[in-house]
Amino acid sequence: MKIDFLQKYEELKKSIPVPALHTLSVENCDYADYTYRSKDCYYCFECVELENCLYCEMCVYGKNLTDCYRTYYSELCYECFDSLKCYNATFLQSCVGCRDCHYSFELLNC
Repeated sequence: MKIDFLQKYEELKKSIPVPALHTLSVENCDYADYTYRSKDCYYCFECVELENCLYCEMCVYGKNLTDCYRTYYSELCYECFDSLKCYNATFLQSCVGCRDCHYSFELLNC
């Protein structure tokens, strides 16, 4: 009887989803993994020091980012890819230091 219980317990344990475990100093970050020192993030992965961000991957030091990938030191960005120090931007790729720019590629300090 004891073995039967342990087998059933092990099956039950394997059938239940396990929450993300690779986080450090996060607050209210649902579905985040490999995320560190972040606050109010949802579905963010491999990120450091984000705040109020959604669906981001490999982003560092950002605020109010949505659907961004490899975006660093940026704020108020949507769908930005491989960008650095951008503010209030949408649909950027490989841009650096852009403010109020939209639908752009390889811009520098504009």
